[in-house]
Amino acid sequence: MFDAVVLNEASLPFKCIEDCERNIEKFFDLLHEAQKNKVSFSRVDELEGDWNSLNYADNFIFNKWLDSIEDHDRKVQIKSVITSSKCPLLDINNNRNGVDTSDTFFLDESNRNLEVLGLAFAYLNNSHSLSLASHSHWLKSSIGIVKSWYVNNELNEEKMDVPNISSIQQLNSFLDAFKAKRQKNKDYLTKLKVRDNDDFENLLFTESALKSFRSSSLQPLDFRVIISILESLNQAITLSSNIQELSNNSSLTISGESKSTMSDKSLVRMRSFKHPTLGYQVFEPHIKNFTNGKRMHILANYENKTICIGYFGKHLKTSSIT
Repeated sequence: MFDAVVLNEASLPFKCIEDCERNIEKFFDLLHEAQKNKVSFSRVDELEGDWNSLNYADNFIFNKWLDSIEDHDRKVQIKSVITSSKCPLLDINNNRNGVDTSDTFFLDESNRNLEVLGLAFAYLNNSHSLSLASHSHWLKSSIGIVKSWYVNNELNEEKMDVPNISSIQQLNSFLDAFKAKRQKNKDYLTKLKVRDNDDFENLLFTESALKSFRSSSLQPLDFRVIISILESLNQAITLSSNIQELSNNSSLTISGESKSTMSDKSLVRMRSFKHPTLGYQVFEPHIKNFTNGKRMHILANYENKTICIGYFGKHLKTSSIT
């Protein structure tokens, strides 16, 4: 979820129901446009729930407002957003930069009494925040925040700016950059070779893995995750002498298969891929750090410090999956 746009919980609630009702449809137009472009969302406000459970305004009843909409197509569109466009609650400490925020405060630069966890999470993930138009302050394309922490009872501060989305225009600018980034990542993966890749000198690839990287079914979110994991593996193998060390050094979840799976010859064959130099080999260890249950099967050589990527795709059948 590191590429997800993060909900700025500080932009809620609206001051009054009237203000909320004047702006909430525009917010769902924004969500709908983002949904069409496969933008994902996340939040760190410690409150579970879908878009219809947010506290938009005091005494504002979402379902009552939704039922009052006479335009059938608009009502269906909003319901589609609620059903299909999720905004999962995440741990702010699980961020791309690996920053532990336990002893840190993130405050709005213009209001030091306002904590802004969503804006902080967006910053820590090099992402954007998503704000509602509840105040002119949240309409800006960039919002200033302050990181505060104490060292030996002395206050330290760091100011930073967080890219923000609160309008269709801002979303379109984000999408233009996002699409260019997606295409760059896609092009990067399609140009990988079986061996001798400048950026991955310690990695080999089976033709099967390369074919999956070029597949039209590969989701945009997969591009960046794959590249990030390949970078981690390329570095970690130089420091590792077994699978546990590889997992620790790469900060990835890597495991083997169950005994029952590996005792079934048909399931073992599903994990057999043609290694560039060794011929067909069983690629049992697999990486689980992907969305939608996808897996990457690998075969490491801890003596010559190389890893062969054998497979990427849907979770292969196991003895417990019928």
